[in-house]
Amino acid sequence: MSVMRMWPLVGLSALASAIGPAANTQDPCSLLSADEAKAYVGTLASPPFRASDGTGTPNATGEGCVYRGADSRVLAVQPDWTGGFQTDSTLKGPWDRAALVHGTQLIAVRHDVFVGMDLQSADYQKAKALMVAICSRL
Repeated sequence: MSVMRMWPLVGLSALASAIGPAANTQDPCSLLSADEAKAYVGTLASPPFRASDGTGTPNATGEGCVYRGADSRVLAVQPDWTGGFQTDSTLKGPWDRAALVHGTQLIAVRHDVFVGMDLQSADYQKAKALMVAICSRL
């Protein structure tokens, strides 16, 4: 069951005023206009707002932007302003095939067993060492 929370604009303004100036001056809501988001979520239930967890909890200093459609569709955009795109063309290890996908997923296959790791909050070199340990045991 999906739960949809709605916040009136007055509440969002009060929240922004209470928190004060944004610590993160790079506004994720500037990357996609409300009109552009309509193509994905339909008519917006509220203006786009900043959020820090992608689930729709307003946060004036949030790293992401939430576009909520009137029919409960949600688009959450969360850029990584500093990490960028990471690749590894020398990915060698005890696997049949491995890849670093979009700098956020480390995947490997060994003996028809697929293993995937989400790297969004992990150190890549440590994750790669863990993948070596996992694939060595397959």
